[in-house]
Amino acid sequence: MTELLEWFSANKDAVIAIGVFISALSTLFASYISYSASRKNNISTLREKWIDDLRTDIAEILPTHFSLHFHKKKDKDEIYQISKDFSVVRQRILLRLNPKKEDHNKLFELLDQYRSRLNEDKYDQVKFIELENDIRAISGKIMRTEWQKASKGI
Repeated sequence: MTELLEWFSANKDAVIAIGVFISALSTLFASYISYSASRKNNISTLREKWIDDLRTDIAEILPTHFSLHFHKKKDKDEIYQISKDFSVVRQRILLRLNPKKEDHNKLFELLDQYRSRLNEDKYDQVKFIELENDIRAISGKIMRTEWQKASKGI
């Protein structure tokens, strides 16, 4: 034991340097762990907001055909406003989609079909409901996938 104490006495500058180095390394490691956890939490929070916003916009856009059909022969200003609102919400949805993901492209295509049907003269409620069900299904799949990533902190 005395030999060890003698060695520490003889090499106190080296021991202090090693201690400082280990302290700095542990601080750096703790900072990295904190940064990593914070980043994952931020990404998860942003992903949850993305999911909520997508859900809100899908819910807002789907009843458009009922509104347009109801106002078709009555009020041109109301038709214009409904069409404008639809376009704005549709664009918000499209801007959230990733063109590299298959499900996102499918939702994009379904929204285009929906828009095309809105411009048709003949109103077919059954086809709109089928299209709405398809939109709900694919958007539900997209949101579920993103929610799983958010819950894992990815």
